Amino acid sequence: MKSSEIINELEEIISSNETSKDLKIYKGQRKDNILYLKESRSKSGFEFGDLRVEFKNSRIIMEIDTAGGVTNLMKYFYILDNPDKFKSSQIVISKPTRMLHIFVRKNANDYKAHEILWEYLYKSYNSKAGSFKANFMSWDGSDDAKGKVETELCKMLNEAANQN
Repeated sequence: MKSSEIINELEEIISSNETSKDLKIYKGQRKDNILYLKESRSKSGFEFGDLRVEFKNSRIIMEIDTAGGVTNLMKYFYILDNPDKFKSSQIVISKPTRMLHIFVRKNANDYKAHEILWEYLYKSYNSKAGSFKANFMSWDGSDDAKGKVETELCKMLNEAANQN
């Protein structure tokens, strides 16, 4: 399954949730979903989530990966440690944030090393001071995995809505 298909399914889950009236959804490399570096003369920056849900006082970021590597997750350490290096009139970096990282795999051993590295990063994210919490889930295309992701996302949506 492609990450774009999963993003579409996640958007449907978000839209059908009772919290959907008080949020805004951003996705991809659109201008309103990029944190631009102040020091860059060009439009260099970081995508702030494959899919991002903004509430008034909190947010949820979703990252969907279909291959090994954790480079796109490391950007959050830099962003959180250096909020003054970014310019954005729309994105408040210090807002309480939950991240749901979804790793798409074909079987239980698919990119196992990636999962081990993510577990390490997950613990590091969650041990940092501040209001950024991360969660990791696998998506193998099964109804069971989709149901678990849907349950977790709905829980996160309700918690985020309650912070507002």
